[in-house]
Amino acid sequence: MPLELYYYETAPPSRAVVLLVKTLKLPINLRRVDLSKNENQTPDFIKMNPLKKVPVLNDNGIYISDSHAILTYLTSQYGMNSSHLYPRDLKKRAIVDSRLHFDNGVLFPSLANIIRPMVYEGQTTILEDKKKIALEALDFVEGLLKQTEWVAGDKMTVADFSLVATVTSLATLLPEVESYWKIQAWIKRCEKNMIFYEEVQRPGLESFKSLANRNAAPK
Repeated sequence: MPLELYYYETAPPSRAVVLLVKTLKLPINLRRVDLSKNENQTPDFIKMNPLKKVPVLNDNGIYISDSHAILTYLTSQYGMNSSHLYPRDLKKRAIVDSRLHFDNGVLFPSLANIIRPMVYEGQTTILEDKKKIALEALDFVEGLLKQTEWVAGDKMTVADFSLVATVTSLATLLPEVESYWKIQAWIKRCEKNMIFYEEVQRPGLESFKSLANRNAAPK
């Protein structure tokens, strides 16, 4: 039974996983779940992930949710020729894991705290305190990239897939991202090294930006 990935291109975590799938050239069935139509609220989807979130990976009846878990699982299980993406060396792997936890616990929440009030509460401006938190997270990423070309070292890893999806989404909301020179150079490296980067990222980012603009428009 082929792998199945349930995703929604507007969501950065989904894009991160699709980028990895394309880069690893994995045979997989992509199943789009339209969150705007509440397709994540159906009984069948809730059986796969009671948290009602995407992405979800189905590997022969084993359901794995959370993009960070999926990224590491796919690389460990199927990326035999791409071990640099999730190193076997435990010290190097710990660095990758720390970047994934940073995305999960700091960077992505800073994005969510900005976009959710715009989508669900009709907020029309970004509050300064929330912008400050997001920019502090970006400061950390910029600092990492002043030391190495990739966020977890000298080689591209699954952490780059995760963070680039979040950072580029933040860039649609915060023009300040353009002033982070190391981040901008890193994004270009991701564009060059991640297969089908434009194909995956462009429609997702356009959809994300449209969602934010639509809900931020004055009533």
